[in-house]
Amino acid sequence: MDTEMMDIDDVLLNSDPILDSLEEEEEKPENIPPLHNLSASILVPFQTDILKDAPPEDRLERLEHILSTINYHRRSVRENLLYMFEREKKRIIQDAAAEEKRLQQQLAASSPGGPNSAAAGFANRMFKVDLEEEDRIIRNMEARAIPGKDYNAKVDEPLTPLLDYPATKNVRDKTMQDLLNMVSGAVTQLDQADVFFKGLKEKYMQILEKELGLMKMAELRPEER
Repeated sequence: MDTEMMDIDDVLLNSDPILDSLEEEEEKPENIPPLHNLSASILVPFQTDILKDAPPEDRLERLEHILSTINYHRRSVRENLLYMFEREKKRIIQDAAAEEKRLQQQLAASSPGGPNSAAAGFANRMFKVDLEEEDRIIRNMEARAIPGKDYNAKVDEPLTPLLDYPATKNVRDKTMQDLLNMVSGAVTQLDQADVFFKGLKEKYMQILEKELGLMKMAELRPEER
């Protein structure tokens, strides 16, 4: 991972818990379409003005320019991917907040006695996190790790997305599963991008080394070759 770039944990995980996010979503929601395609992440601005800057003078200079461009492109693509995943995270939480609010209003309106009745008040409280639940969440977060247990993510295990949710699965459980799937997919895509650019850089490094070797041979006298 590139330490100079924003880490995936900072973007996707270092934020308010989902329970708080669903309850505190007060601002006007953005119209964010679902993330289906990552191809736009490869589009990055030029580093220089290609109409004004002089082109490389020889093959060696061209190879050096390509290598510097690969480093820039890798960093820029990573930034684009992180931005797209952050937007997708926001969309998932935003849509969940809207759906939960709709269900809350529907349940309150259908309560005996109308939306202002005691039954409606109970229905509204169903969507709140009580203090006991908050304490339980905090205790789980503060619990010590079990000695000898491996808490590392199983990166080699294939992810099986939960696409068909049971009818009994509530909004928050579904949203949590959506976020877990999205984060796992994001990590995979970022790792694959790193592998691709690493291979590309190694390829041009080999070409550059070969070119330098040929130039060195050309400088030698025939009897020295």
